[in-house]
Amino acid sequence: MARWLRSRRLRYGGNALLLAVAVLGILVLLNVVAQEHRWRRDLTSAGRFTLSEQTRKALASLDREVQIIAFFSPGGPGEGEVRDLLEEYEHGSPYIRVRFVDPDKDPALAQAYQVTRYGTTVLEMGPKRRTVQLYELYDFEGSTPRFQGEQAFTSALLSLMAATEKTVYFMEGHRQRDLVAEMAFLRAKLTGDGYQVKTFNVGRSGKVPEDCDLLVVAGPRAPLQESERQLLTEYLRAGGRVILMLDPLRDPKDVAGWDQFLVEWGVRPHHAVVVDPERNYFMDVMSPVPIIEYHPSTESIIRGGQAMVLPGCRPFELLEPPQDLHLVPLLRSSPAAWGETSFDETPSYDHGTDVGPGPLVLGVLVGPEEGPAQLAVFGSSAFLIDQIIRFQGNCDFFLNLVAWMLGEDVKVSIRPRNPEFRMVFLTAQQARMVFYGLTAGLPGLVFLVGAVIWWRRRRL
Repeated sequence: MARWLRSRRLRYGGNALLLAVAVLGILVLLNVVAQEHRWRRDLTSAGRFTLSEQTRKALASLDREVQIIAFFSPGGPGEGEVRDLLEEYEHGSPYIRVRFVDPDKDPALAQAYQVTRYGTTVLEMGPKRRTVQLYELYDFEGSTPRFQGEQAFTSALLSLMAATEKTVYFMEGHRQRDLVAEMAFLRAKLTGDGYQVKTFNVGRSGKVPEDCDLLVVAGPRAPLQESERQLLTEYLRAGGRVILMLDPLRDPKDVAGWDQFLVEWGVRPHHAVVVDPERNYFMDVMSPVPIIEYHPSTESIIRGGQAMVLPGCRPFELLEPPQDLHLVPLLRSSPAAWGETSFDETPSYDHGTDVGPGPLVLGVLVGPEEGPAQLAVFGSSAFLIDQIIRFQGNCDFFLNLVAWMLGEDVKVSIRPRNPEFRMVFLTAQQARMVFYGLTAGLPGLVFLVGAVIWWRRRRL
């Protein structure tokens, strides 16, 4: 026993065991320290796992617990990306609690939160609740969908933190764009941002609802009656807010009354459709890509390099506004554009008949010199329909305008950050070096190191 205790084998074995125990103890200690003091670094080139400044500010201002319940089937569409993103939200604030639920295994909880689709995420702060659908997490513009979950979740989080909920009404009764059939995506975005979205018929009710904070008129195709015009004028003079979008129509009688209403506020619509051969969408000269003027509501759009498209747009002429009000052009065409007055001919500029030449005003704000505008006028409502609203800055532009007119902070505009795909091109010689280095070089190096260690241990 004494010889065995003094043997070289026991000494080496004991040293190895002691070293293994020490390494294990160090690993346990490092895990404990890492759990208490987390340190994270995003090594992706696109910064996929780094939250934006807007999100970090929102998380830093949280003072109450927010529960986020994501109803995803394991391995389902979007589940991995949402899980990675919400993990960053948890690390960003001690008030964030994230939970993933399989609606097939827990249908009772899904029913309690009125979840009917896979990929629905519910954010809850006390009695307030916001819902983000799967289609809101992706930008489908282009050939490959881009994940924009951070913008959707941060917008929903900010709406939870808002002190009061504002109500946005969409006018009906003049064959406007249908809020459900044509603008479902916009309705979902407004609801997700914390607004109550309702509709009303001014001819039927005879007044603007008392809880209306903002009135939206999207593409009317029926005349505005005199009594209705007076009602809208009184609403604006009493401090109301209106966004009016007038599409170019073949028969000017279809928008009779609307033109007169705008003239009273210093804006004259032209009976023409904008043709812009210089700035347009995929060579469609009647789908201008406007120049966005700098404004508090457009600052994030311009900074993010986002563009807009206004299919089928009519131009405006700026007149003298009412006393104490100012006109602020928000969207313009290129200098090469004009307003085509003939709807049945191939577009060509006719001096003296068509409107122009450009630049033409496509969107204008009417309001006091400082503070939110009372009236916003645009020559197209088509940029908000489901098929077009996802184009780059269309949705952000409208949501930011709504927030600014209601005296709120402009909604966040966070650009999607997807992984970069980089191609590596190797010459024939480089390819051979990589091949032989991996198949022969690395295994040979491991064999050589092992042989050296064996030879040294034999000499001990």
